[in-house]
Amino acid sequence: YQRRVRGDLFQPAVVRFLRDQARMATSASQKGIMDKAWEVIQKKTFTKWVNNHLMRRHGANVFVKDIQNDLQDGIAIMKLINALYDLPLKKHNTNPKLRVHLIENVNQALAMVHEAGVKTVFLSAENIVDCELKMILGMIWTIILHYQIQGISVEELNAKEGLLLWCKKKTHGYRDVQVDNFHLSFQDGLAFCALIHKHRPDLLDFNALKKDNKAENLNLAFEIAETKLGIPRLLEVDDMINVPRPDERSVMTYVSEYFHYFASQNQAETAGRRIAKLAKATQQNEKLKSDYLAAATDLLNWIKATTAGLNQRDFDNTLPGILAKIDEFEAYKKNTKPPKTSEKIEVEQIYNNLAMKLRGAGRPPFQPPAGLSVADINTSWDALEEAERARDQALRDELARQGKLENLLKRFHNKVTALEEFAKAKEHFLKTGEGEKFDSVTQVQLRAKMLEGLLGELEASKKRLQDVNKLGAEIGALNYKDQATIDAKLAELSGRWGSLADVSKQRQRFYAEEIQRQQKVEDLRLEFARLAKEYNRWLKDAHSKARDENFGLSLAAVQAFQATLNSEETELKNTSNSKRQALEKLDAELKGLGVTFNNYTPFTVADLAQRETELFGYLQKRQTAYQAELARQLQMEEKRKEFAAKANSFIAFLAQQRNQLSSVEGDPDQQIAQVKSLFHDGSEGQAHLAELGALDAEMTKLGITENKHTEYSFRTCQNRFEQHKQFVDNLLASLEEDVKLNNKLLEMRKAWEKKQQEENLRIDFANNANELNAFFQNAHALLNDPVATNSVEQAQSLKAEFDSLEAEKGAKQGNLSNVRSLQKELQAAGVTDNPLAELTAPQVEEKWSNVESGVASYATKVDAEIKKQQSNEALRKEFANQAQQLNQFMDTQFSQISSAENKEAEVELATLKEKIPVVEGSRGQLEALRGVYNQLLGARVSDNKHTNLTFPNVEVKWNQLNNSIHKKITLLEAQISAKKASGVSAEQAQEFKESSLISTEIKMESSPEMSSRPVLTLLVSSSLMNNLILSSRSMAHLMELLPMRASSPSCSREFLITTPKMISLRPSGSLQEISLTSLRCNSDLYLITTLWPICSSLFLLILVFKVLMTLMPGSTLPTTSRPIAELYC
Repeated sequence: YQRRVRGDLFQPAVVRFLRDQARMATSASQKGIMDKAWEVIQKKTFTKWVNNHLMRRHGANVFVKDIQNDLQDGIAIMKLINALYDLPLKKHNTNPKLRVHLIENVNQALAMVHEAGVKTVFLSAENIVDCELKMILGMIWTIILHYQIQGISVEELNAKEGLLLWCKKKTHGYRDVQVDNFHLSFQDGLAFCALIHKHRPDLLDFNALKKDNKAENLNLAFEIAETKLGIPRLLEVDDMINVPRPDERSVMTYVSEYFHYFASQNQAETAGRRIAKLAKATQQNEKLKSDYLAAATDLLNWIKATTAGLNQRDFDNTLPGILAKIDEFEAYKKNTKPPKTSEKIEVEQIYNNLAMKLRGAGRPPFQPPAGLSVADINTSWDALEEAERARDQALRDELARQGKLENLLKRFHNKVTALEEFAKAKEHFLKTGEGEKFDSVTQVQLRAKMLEGLLGELEASKKRLQDVNKLGAEIGALNYKDQATIDAKLAELSGRWGSLADVSKQRQRFYAEEIQRQQKVEDLRLEFARLAKEYNRWLKDAHSKARDENFGLSLAAVQAFQATLNSEETELKNTSNSKRQALEKLDAELKGLGVTFNNYTPFTVADLAQRETELFGYLQKRQTAYQAELARQLQMEEKRKEFAAKANSFIAFLAQQRNQLSSVEGDPDQQIAQVKSLFHDGSEGQAHLAELGALDAEMTKLGITENKHTEYSFRTCQNRFEQHKQFVDNLLASLEEDVKLNNKLLEMRKAWEKKQQEENLRIDFANNANELNAFFQNAHALLNDPVATNSVEQAQSLKAEFDSLEAEKGAKQGNLSNVRSLQKELQAAGVTDNPLAELTAPQVEEKWSNVESGVASYATKVDAEIKKQQSNEALRKEFANQAQQLNQFMDTQFSQISSAENKEAEVELATLKEKIPVVEGSRGQLEALRGVYNQLLGARVSDNKHTNLTFPNVEVKWNQLNNSIHKKITLLEAQISAKKASGVSAEQAQEFKESSLISTEIKMESSPEMSSRPVLTLLVSSSLMNNLILSSRSMAHLMELLPMRASSPSCSREFLITTPKMISLRPSGSLQEISLTSLRCNSDLYLITTLWPICSSLFLLILVFKVLMTLMPGSTLPTTSRPIAELYC
């Protein structure tokens, strides 16, 4: 009921409630025990009262079990206010989980409470959420007071006092009944029975009741009120008799139900409020229109803005950026979309409520402006969902692209790093060879061989360079944002490879030229060594000849030897000069080629020049000796024969021995031994010389100074012997010098061989280390590549590449062993540097260890990746199978539903109802598919070659199937209900429609009585009057309720219908027999009608008009559980 609010009674309600509670608490504290009985009783009573109104409005399934806990989410409070005051439910969270959501819902509920005119004091949402019983009971009591008690007015007394006065007046004169309060006065049950007996004496025998039978009296009153009068049983017998004093508010609530039931005859005071409710209904309809337009406009604006945003593809071309976009989209679907979905439903509810109210009032349907209809909203909503699906797919495609880009970039950078290390090593090798000086052809040939190896590696590396270029092209094809850097790096690598090739070819040409140069140097060395050796041997012989002072034994011989001496000296000097100049020419040519060392000979031009100088000295000494000998021979002439014979024999001995000594062969050491063996330290020659000495002494004694018979004097023999000894000494010295020179040459050869050995060790080490380094670079490029694939085939291809690397690793064990053994040899040789090697031995060991650990780790990763891809493939197949099965199932259901559309409505309805459990049964399949889909999302799988179906599409299709079934069931039930409720044939309805001239309009009249309230005027054709029959009882009852006033001088009258009852029409077979029955009110009917003089027939005509307008073809009936003929204005 529309009730007037009186501030002096209502506003302090909660204050009084709290004061009473405080008073009760004070009383209990005085007793020492806090009596909680009133809380228990109020809790039960208020729970029943709330449930009575909830189930009456929202159906039997809407109720609360525990008023303390079940109001926590605020939904029940909103539904209660909706049931009591017909206020629309506010936007709320239908499934709140968090405390903040609960508080938001309760705040919305309290806003509805305040909007209904109920004022609360000291009450907050936290009190309700925290289940504070006293505050909850206070709130419910305030609502009861406002809705059910506040409007009671009896003889200028209102609310509690008015209700108490009404009870006193109604029970006055009844035995043992004295109503002074709402607790002890009702404890024995007689007051309840008196109220019932006063209005319906036929329901109980009051005189048979006894005051002492409290339980029986209470039970009788409660039972009759519930079963006969329809008053809900808010109290229990125990609530009244098992406490010292019954709870006043519980009793007052229950008694007010009696008042509203029995006080229906006294309606004069409420007539004005009933008229106001009609105006309020109109205002509410206008407000609903305004609310709908505002909500629809806001919703459509949001849909359009959101759709435009979803259709944008403003991705920043980075993986973190797209992940952020996905999180943003997921947050939108989780947080933004659900409230808007609820808002859309609320907009549709507002429209449906408005349509129902307008249709119930017989008003024209509401036509929203263009673009704001429910159909327009649904179209925009469908476009939004399509944009969502497109956005979802675009995000997943971009995520897949960015993931592929990330993998490609990692592979690209790893391969680029390996190539740069390779290029750096080769550039270092080429740089170390710049300006290198060579001493032999072998050195150059070794360098050329190493260069050939480098060129081979460089040629082999072109495939790696091509792979990097291919990766760069793939990255560019995926629209990488920093492609310029990739291109620059590729250009840099290409330039370095070109530079390496150019430098290598230049170095190759240089080595070819150097080999020719070294070959020429080698030939010159050999020629110089040959000539030096020959010159040295010649010098030795020349020295011997220059030291020969045997000029002759006689004066004539000595004089004749002068020409020979000069000729030999000239020949020796010329020959020496010629040989020296030839050596000097070769030496100058070698020095011109930069050669300073000749491993083939220990002699230098300076050494041989020194020996030449010595030769010239010997020649000068020989000239001096010749002059001395010539002088001596001029003085000697006599007694020489005997001496000459022995002297000649001695000279012959010396010549023979000299020939023997000159003919010795073998190594210098062997020749020395042979010389010493033949010479015997000169003992044999000394014996011969001793004999000559004796003879010479004799000749001296004889004064013989010359001997023409022999050219040899004793002194000559001595000289010859001394020369012979000197020859032997010179020969031994020469041989010993040869030994020293050979030893020196051997040492030089050993040093050179050691140098060559070290060089060979370096080269062998460098070849093995460089080969391992190339392997390490390839291994590093593979092992540091991300193990990320999109299919089993790619994972297996990666495994094959890894197996190839492992095989190559096994083959490189030999290189590793060589490096280790060569390193030991280099250390033993004292070699610490190796500019030819790209890696040192410790670096090789470190990189080998890294490869071994990397291989083990990579093997695990590859195996895991294969298992992962196999699992993903199984998920793809499972998703495809489930999706195809579910899709086939939905296609079958759609087909069956479509085939049932041509059948009778009842048959189609039965078919659709049979489909509900079938479709609901497939929800498990949908959820299983969702689980597989979530697993695929978790695995970042965005493609599926086994099916074109996606989960969002399947889910949308399933929801369409489910929603279409329920919507069709709703429409079919309404159609069938309309057919059953009408009770008339289609011909009768058409006849009535054609014969009646009915029009309705709402207008505003101003009068002191009406106070600008809206008036509903119905102009009805008089041709229908004769067809109306009204029972006398209903006529009398109607006339009691309808006060009349004259509105014009004509015979028309204006009737103010103020009955608080719902009029229920039940057709009994034809239009001529319609009974009017008054039922208990759960809604209000307000009409001011301008009718023909027969008020009862006219009133019935209005009702018939309302029913038939509702049941005419084309009308849409409300799909509720109420009787189809219940009418609401």
